[in-house]
Amino acid sequence: MRKKLLILFCSIVSLTGFAQELKLEADSLSEVLKRAKLENKLVFTVLTSPKNTIGYSETMRVVKYLPGLAYYNQNFLNYAITYDEKDGAALRDKFEAKTFPAFLYLDGNGNIVYRTAGMSPYNQNRFLDDANIALLKFNGGRTISWYQSEIAAGKATPAILREYIIESQSLGISVNNLIIDEYVKQQRPGNFNKLSEVLFVLEAGPVFQSFAYNRVQLNRKVFDSIYTVLPYQRRVAINNRIIRNTIKAAIEQKDVKLAARGASFARSTWPEQDKNGIKAYESNMLNYYRSVKDTANYLKNLVKFTNNFYLDISADSIKRISAARATIAEADAKIMIAGPAGDTSKVGLANLAYQNMPREVVMKLRELQNRDTTGMGRPVMSSSLVSVPPPNPVAGTLNDNAWGIYLTRTTNKTYLDPALVWAKRAVQLDPRSAHYDTLAHILYRLNSLEEAIATQQKAIKVAQQNGEDTTAKTAELQKMILLEL
Repeated sequence: MRKKLLILFCSIVSLTGFAQELKLEADSLSEVLKRAKLENKLVFTVLTSPKNTIGYSETMRVVKYLPGLAYYNQNFLNYAITYDEKDGAALRDKFEAKTFPAFLYLDGNGNIVYRTAGMSPYNQNRFLDDANIALLKFNGGRTISWYQSEIAAGKATPAILREYIIESQSLGISVNNLIIDEYVKQQRPGNFNKLSEVLFVLEAGPVFQSFAYNRVQLNRKVFDSIYTVLPYQRRVAINNRIIRNTIKAAIEQKDVKLAARGASFARSTWPEQDKNGIKAYESNMLNYYRSVKDTANYLKNLVKFTNNFYLDISADSIKRISAARATIAEADAKIMIAGPAGDTSKVGLANLAYQNMPREVVMKLRELQNRDTTGMGRPVMSSSLVSVPPPNPVAGTLNDNAWGIYLTRTTNKTYLDPALVWAKRAVQLDPRSAHYDTLAHILYRLNSLEEAIATQQKAIKVAQQNGEDTTAKTAELQKMILLEL
């Protein structure tokens, strides 16, 4: 009898939170997904910043001992990966993750069922609540995977397609333009006399000048009214989604003409003489060149872009950019605490953050963009749990673009010399470890070995002062010393 009571007690303990830590799967993501499919489980996936960052160590410290870990061990397969690993980068790009850590609840097909991001709000019930929502959606049946199987089986009715689009939007992921086109093809032309139907299609993000985009313009009066009756911030969100999905489709198809059309549309969203229109065009084309690995065009245009838009920004302008970034960060933080659990996509946060801002304030925030994605970015900060000053946005962009040059492995001084100038300016504006690390790598590529080693040592020292993991930077230092980079 005592033995049975002991077994019962141990079982209760294991289910009520006394397991020592979260069990993380060691296999590859593909293997874990196969198991999830066989066991009919979700994979709780922690997508975090690289291992040499404060964000990673802080995230893993919380995740390993998160409240409700026994529940997770019992009901999920748990997996952690950084976004600089191959599978992690694929997840980041597929699900358009912008905020880290990202918590993705994936089914065995690798599709997302539920997601949250960041560490706020952090309380005893947050992860248990998230787990229950994910399981409820999974067991409810109508997931992304279910919609895809219905469509593949020839059951793509207007109702199914509409639900699929809505579910994708709720999860913060882009809708394939073929789905949007098919939805529009199944509608009667008269349906697009309704403002609500035109708005639904536009907010799905059709590729610029695609069948769907052109069809919803049949009634120009209704179409044009979208851009007069909607709040400014909502119009901006529509345009951004169209631009993003157009460039994404161009990358997938390796279609430079489509990329140019998307970039031209981005330019047209600014007043004709506004330099930000040119900046928008060039930024989107750089994204295309980088993604399709057109290194020649990428390098040539990155140098021109960075020198034109970031190298000579005044101290006052940098202050205004930083202030704009802080405004959005503060609004986002409030939303993360008070907003819906799943609405953590960049677009969702931005829409909510801008909801009560006057048009002129939103215009200024658009102009003073806090970051461009023209380089192959270096991580500089990743966790809301860490009390580290946010990165200077101009320094961050200069650093990212210098690192983008380095990653191409070019030895051409035509590109390395400007990258050196950018990296030095980034360190001057914001002397953080990641910026010293980039500078050291550019110096190494230029064969300034002694200076490169000294700068990498400085990167390690600054990282140690900030409590960052220095393993990766120390390994890079050894490679520099041995001339093995």
